[in-house]
Amino acid sequence: MLKLPFNNPKKAVIGILLVITLFVAYKAKATELEVGAAYTGEFNGGVGLTLSERFADKIDLGVALFSDQQWEAVDVDNNGNFWFAYVAEKPATWVVGLPDEVHIGGGYWFKTQSPINGCKETFLLGLKWRLGDHASVGIRHWSNAGICSPNRGQDLLTFGWRF
Repeated sequence: MLKLPFNNPKKAVIGILLVITLFVAYKAKATELEVGAAYTGEFNGGVGLTLSERFADKIDLGVALFSDQQWEAVDVDNNGNFWFAYVAEKPATWVVGLPDEVHIGGGYWFKTQSPINGCKETFLLGLKWRLGDHASVGIRHWSNAGICSPNRGQDLLTFGWRF
């Protein structure tokens, strides 16, 4: 069963969504809002939400929130992270169908959660296909790259809208 990105008290969820809505309404330049299915090698009922801003046409700075997730008798609570990514855009002459953007960066988790992440530091890899000027489909992977254990990582299939 798909879960909402937050299972906090109802008033807290309303507050979080209100702040995100106001941020997008006030900023609305290169802000991108993405939502999608969270997974850890398999889809597990989790949902993720990211909000990012692009700077100097090559650096994204964002925050991600994840719902609780369950798989193979493992329960993981809500979590989130702050992240940055260097963005490389596909040259116009390259093959159609390749990702329009490739992201590589790092981040910091709000809390450690076995088996997703054994430490708060994380690396980020991502691919994004642009569907016109505003819509996108992407994949992100956060992992500690073996600097600590466990290291299952967190994946997110996103559907986004750039304002």
